[in-house]
Amino acid sequence: LLRKTETSAQDPPVQTDHDKFQGQTENSSASESSGARDSATTADTFMKDQSAQRNTACFSQPPDMTSLPQKDLNTSSPKIFPKQPIAHAPVHELPRFFYHFHTTQLGPCPYLPDRQERKIWTDLPRYGPELFDRLSLSGFRRSHMVAYRPACPQCRACVAVRIRVKDFIFDKKWRRIEGKNKNLETTIKNTKATAEQFSLFNQYITGRHSHGEMFNMGFLDYRFMIEDSPPESYMLEFRQPPYDGKNHNTLKAAALIDQLRDGVSAVYSFYDIKETQRSFGSYIILWLIRYALQQDLPYVYLGFWVSESPKMAYKARFKPLEGYKDNHWQDLHLF
Repeated sequence: LLRKTETSAQDPPVQTDHDKFQGQTENSSASESSGARDSATTADTFMKDQSAQRNTACFSQPPDMTSLPQKDLNTSSPKIFPKQPIAHAPVHELPRFFYHFHTTQLGPCPYLPDRQERKIWTDLPRYGPELFDRLSLSGFRRSHMVAYRPACPQCRACVAVRIRVKDFIFDKKWRRIEGKNKNLETTIKNTKATAEQFSLFNQYITGRHSHGEMFNMGFLDYRFMIEDSPPESYMLEFRQPPYDGKNHNTLKAAALIDQLRDGVSAVYSFYDIKETQRSFGSYIILWLIRYALQQDLPYVYLGFWVSESPKMAYKARFKPLEGYKDNHWQDLHLF
C-alpha cells in the first residue's frame, strides 16, 4: 500500500505544515548512516498486517455538523454525533497512494533528557483521510498536516497507545471525576480558532509547559495548529454554565480531536489549571471513551506514552491500554 522512496540530491526542498519539522529533513541518500537507514526502512513494514486489522475494524463516517446538538450533552450519555451506520470497507477498496517518507535530524528528546530523537514523517493529503487512517494503525501521530512517529536509532521508549474502550471499566475513581464535572456543557465545533480558546491555551501552556516548544506561541501559531487539520477534525469545548443565567458560559477545557475509521484520536487538549480538583484532563479522556462506546468505535488513541516520563504517567491509568510494539498492537500489562 505504501512505497518507501528515497530523496535524491535533485529533489526540491520539502515544505511541511509544522514548524518543528522545518529545517530538520535529511536526504535519504546512500550515504546515510546504517542507523538512519534502518529507521527509514521501517516504512516497508508499516502496513504489513493492516489488511487483516482493517477488514475487521468498525468504520464510522464523520459526523454531520449541521445536525449537531449544541448543549444537550451530559457525562452519563454523551450525545455528540447523530448515530451513524457502521460500514466495513476492505483496504483493497480504498484508493491507493504513493508517498515519500522522510527522517528528521537527530535532536534533543523532549521526554528523556539523556536521549536524542529522530522522527520519520510524511505530508498528509488534503483530499482524503485514507492515508492517516492507515498510518494510525501503525503507530503514527498527526500534527498539522504531517503524520509522524519516532524512529530513534537506539531507543524505543516512545510507544503509541490506545484504549480498548469496550473493556474499560468506569470504577469509583472515574465516576467521581465525572460527578465533579457533570454540569459542564459540551459542544462540538469545526476547527476554527478563537481568541477565547487561545487565552485558555496560553494560560495552560504557561502554567504546565513553560519549557516546552509551544511556549510563546502566538495566536497565528495557535490558529495554524487548530485550523491546519484534516476535514475529519473537530474542537470540543467544555463550558461552565453561569449560575445567575446572565453571564456567558466560561470555557473550562478544550480538545482537538480526529475522527478515525476505527476510533477517535485526542490530538491536543488544554484546560483551566486553577481547578486541579476537577481533573479536567482525565475528564476529557473519559468523555471520549463514552463517545466511542456510543458510536461503536473500538478505540481512543492517546498518542505516545513513555514509561520513564512523569508527564506521560496519566495515560497508564486508562486500562486496558494497547501499545504498538514490534510492528503490531498488543496489550500493555501495566500495574
